[in-house]
Amino acid sequence: MIIAHPGHELRVYHWLETARPEVLVLTDGSGRTNQSRLPSTTRVLQNAGATPGPIYGRFTDAALYQVMLTGNTDVTVKLLQETADWLVAGQFDLVAGGRARGLQYVP
Repeated sequence: MIIAHPGHELRVYHWLETARPEVLVLTDGSGRTNQSRLPSTTRVLQNAGATPGPIYGRFTDAALYQVMLTGNTDVTVKLLQETADWLVAGQFDLVAGGRARGLQYVP
């Protein structure tokens, strides 16, 4: 499963318990508070039997937004390549990721 921020996993908690996926979380969920919400996501994943993936809260929210706003393609390409490598190596049957409204599943 790929999500942008901590907290998004709560919307699919039962699915987490059933699928027990490996989860990528792009940011630490710190928002404007500069306080990471990643520890609570870690507890939720552990309780559901899911595991953190290789990209897990790597960026603060502000840092990732800055990457996007400045069009920093070096960081973006590296992040996409690492995600693609993870997907290929994992040979997953299903990838779930967040979108603006709800979740989208891509078999």
